Amino acid sequence: MFMVLLWLLGTGAAEGVPVHGCRCTACVEARRNPLYRRRQATYLVDTGNLVMLLDCGSQEVIHKELLDVEVDYVFISHPHLDHITGIHDLRWSKQSKQPTLVINRKFMYCDEMAYLVPRLRIFSVDYYEEGSVYRLSDGTRILPVRLRHGDLPTYGFIVDCGKVIAYLLDTKGLPQESLKLLREYSIDVALVDSTFGSGYVSDAHNTVVEALEFSRMLNVKRLVLTHISHNIAGGMREIEELVRSYVREFSISCEILIALDGMEIHL
Repeated sequence: MFMVLLWLLGTGAAEGVPVHGCRCTACVEARRNPLYRRRQATYLVDTGNLVMLLDCGSQEVIHKELLDVEVDYVFISHPHLDHITGIHDLRWSKQSKQPTLVINRKFMYCDEMAYLVPRLRIFSVDYYEEGSVYRLSDGTRILPVRLRHGDLPTYGFIVDCGKVIAYLLDTKGLPQESLKLLREYSIDVALVDSTFGSGYVSDAHNTVVEALEFSRMLNVKRLVLTHISHNIAGGMREIEELVRSYVREFSISCEILIALDGMEIHL
């Protein structure tokens, strides 16, 4: 029996890690150890029948890990460049089948998408709507979930392909209606925005501790901290300590993973 593969190809925030010219702890450790380098948001789901990308922010991924992978669908959560830039390099793909780019119609009012979409000649373009289920050719169900990311319309996705994946980037907490919807599911793995370290104030992204709170808000078996920036003063060590402290304090039972580029999760 085929297991669903969730492949984390780009687990960083917009600037990636390391950042050009930066000498913070996270950037220094990423220069010393490639394991801690992070590219922009790119996540692959292989159901055994088809391959989909959840966002495609890294051009490097297209020319390395995905060089010989045939992609069926690309879902875009929102039109910030660190979530769509990799699509540009798929414009010249020679894969044997036509992939489908799936976006929300509201994104076409954004300059980035209005420029990019007409040039994606190898793609068919389709649209998902808030409150409606999008069905893939193999029966997989994708349910868009409204997120809280400043003033920009941004969506997460509930991917139900026999296993349930919750994709929750970029967000600061969750709107109440989205939280209510997510609680209706037994989630096998949740990918959660974990952009900043302790004490960082943002109306668009979680801190690591705010991301950890999703472990108590949702019925989830594995919580994956991802979309990690260099704005975490202690780097990986700080994240690990925050996780240990949180698990001890609240007796968390679900598995908590700190995302790394290249990490594979088999469901």
